[in-house]
Amino acid sequence: MNTHWLNQTSDWLDGEQMSEFTQSLTMTIQRAEPAELEILIDLLSQKELSEAPVAAQARKLLQLLATRLVSQIPSIGPQSDQAMLTPSTLQGLYEQLLPVDATAAGHAMQCLAAQGDEESLAVLAETLEHNPPRDWQSVGLAISPMWILPGDALDSFFQRLQDSEIQASTLTVLLDLANHSFRTGKLDVHPWVERNAELAKLLSQVVVQLEKLQTDPGQFGTSVEVVQQVLADSISLTVALCDTLGLIGLPESTRSLTEAMDLAHRRIQAEAAAALARLDDERGNSRLVALAADPVCRSRVVHYAEELDMIGAIDEKYRVPQALAESDLVAWLASGEQYGLPPTTIEHLETRTLYWPGFEEPRDCYLFKFTYQVPQGVFSNIGMAGPLTRAFASDLTGLAIDDQYAAFAGWQAEHDEIFEVPVHEFNEPQRQEADRLKSVLSQDGFQVDSILALTFMLGETALLARLSRDGQKYVGISDGEESVCIVSGPQPTAISPDIVLAIYRGRKLLKAFN
Repeated sequence: MNTHWLNQTSDWLDGEQMSEFTQSLTMTIQRAEPAELEILIDLLSQKELSEAPVAAQARKLLQLLATRLVSQIPSIGPQSDQAMLTPSTLQGLYEQLLPVDATAAGHAMQCLAAQGDEESLAVLAETLEHNPPRDWQSVGLAISPMWILPGDALDSFFQRLQDSEIQASTLTVLLDLANHSFRTGKLDVHPWVERNAELAKLLSQVVVQLEKLQTDPGQFGTSVEVVQQVLADSISLTVALCDTLGLIGLPESTRSLTEAMDLAHRRIQAEAAAALARLDDERGNSRLVALAADPVCRSRVVHYAEELDMIGAIDEKYRVPQALAESDLVAWLASGEQYGLPPTTIEHLETRTLYWPGFEEPRDCYLFKFTYQVPQGVFSNIGMAGPLTRAFASDLTGLAIDDQYAAFAGWQAEHDEIFEVPVHEFNEPQRQEADRLKSVLSQDGFQVDSILALTFMLGETALLARLSRDGQKYVGISDGEESVCIVSGPQPTAISPDIVLAIYRGRKLLKAFN
């Protein structure tokens, strides 16, 4: 047994070893023997994890362990009946880390979920019932490996939760997992079918809460952030409940689903309408057909119409790829993590079929200009749908269309040989290379105000810096042969260094691929 790397890891957790070791830790853990990993997790459990810096180190280590375990989940067939890491030790780590670092605690739970043996699933179910993470996002992280577990492991897990009292944020994620497992045929019977009446009652209660939120949000909190969190949690639970009741398919759910469909929130209307359509309620069919005109929920409506074998009832103009791409972008913009409401207008600019980073086949790439009219004024920006759905805080409207595409392509590109080294981490050869590239920018008439990073892409090195020329501020990047320099400034929507870097990379990638 190789104990040297275990000793190194212990020193690293204590802050005595730095980046040189962490860069090799991923590969070491992927190749380590189970007995070594068991020693490692015992070693971690003996550390004092109440301080944030140590908890942050534990987070990195547990993430690597979870990745190792997830990679070993079989695509078919039963899980192993033997845990690689002792479930009680992982549970203890979770309990230690939860008050300090929720993400680190979530990775400890991920390890339990990925192991998938009877004991690990029992500990996981017990923890979710009695001491769950604080919000549904953390629950989602904790049980994320379960989406790829085989059916026998999922069946065992849900049986342990049959009579459990589960808090709302945890229930949202568990319902999503149950619905996915039932839809994909991993489970022959929906695991919540015996609790249908309880779920229908809960849906009616959440609908009442949402109605109150619509009319008097102040009663749920004194800050916008608190009210928005209550709203987001209520919407997530409502959507999960509608989907569950529709899949279970018992007629007793009709009343609560109809109440949900009458809410103003269009995503909920779509979910409730689809559930009613599954129950052969014509009101659900009619609402789905009408909602296809709304880009916020159009893609979801078309998906459900296909699933329900009623796609012919949807107007063809709402089913074409451009209309669905528009819907994907509008829904993304309207999400709580972005603007929280759909744009006032959206305009299709261009569609190109391109070889795109991360895809083997050409993809249709759609650019849109969207505009918001709000009390603070009117603002517009560029968004993309197709191989990715996204918009940036930086205003891309003043860029050429080629560079708009490049910004999204460069942002999405991922490769082991695409990375940056910030200026404070330069070694001596990197400082010399930065000085050389700085002189190239100077020859182009720019003054280098501050060096930000050296960037690396498939063997090419470039310098990213803040520049000035003729009284104007820029962000620029140069590899000595090609440079990208764009006017910037202090405004929140100004072109940022990460966008300039993305454009530089995207130009090269799109040119090479196409």
